[in-house]
Amino acid sequence: EKLLKDCLTDAYSRYYFNLRIAEELERYRRNDTIFSIAFIDMDHYKQINDEYGHQTGDYVLKELVSYISNNIRKCDSVYRYGGEEFIILLPDTVEEKAYMVIDRLRHGFSEKPMRIGGEAIHVTFSAGIKQVSDKNESIDEIINDADKAMYYAKKLGRNRVVGYNEEMNVESFKRTMLIVDD
Repeated sequence: EKLLKDCLTDAYSRYYFNLRIAEELERYRRNDTIFSIAFIDMDHYKQINDEYGHQTGDYVLKELVSYISNNIRKCDSVYRYGGEEFIILLPDTVEEKAYMVIDRLRHGFSEKPMRIGGEAIHVTFSAGIKQVSDKNESIDEIINDADKAMYYAKKLGRNRVVGYNEEMNVESFKRTMLIVDD
């Protein structure tokens, strides 16, 4: 159980994510069962920690996981990937559907006021979506593509969802990414 859950947020662990995505990839290679992942990163998280303290930062992460967990299907799952980064695994889900789900979550979470020391703040996240699309794709490639799309969402102004596309691999994109500082 300890290996499966992140003790702070109650999201599943990165270790468990690696097992689950391997299973989904295997299912896809065998039965063409398409799945998508969403790579999520809190916006201005460092600022929240600096301004309100790490306990507040922790509280915000717990609230995010709780909100997501209560608003996804039973077959979907949320994992803490690291720091303020999370991945949602969406089995049997094409990119368009994944986009709709994650954008609904993004919108709902951003509307939810967080009570912090007497004031209410609104917290947002940026997300990148990647649908599995090639049987030769590795797990790392799938995650990296979702991550690239998430960075693109940050670059476009944060608090948005972006689907991965091949153009995100070009050199000019890599260079512009250096500007993003969260």
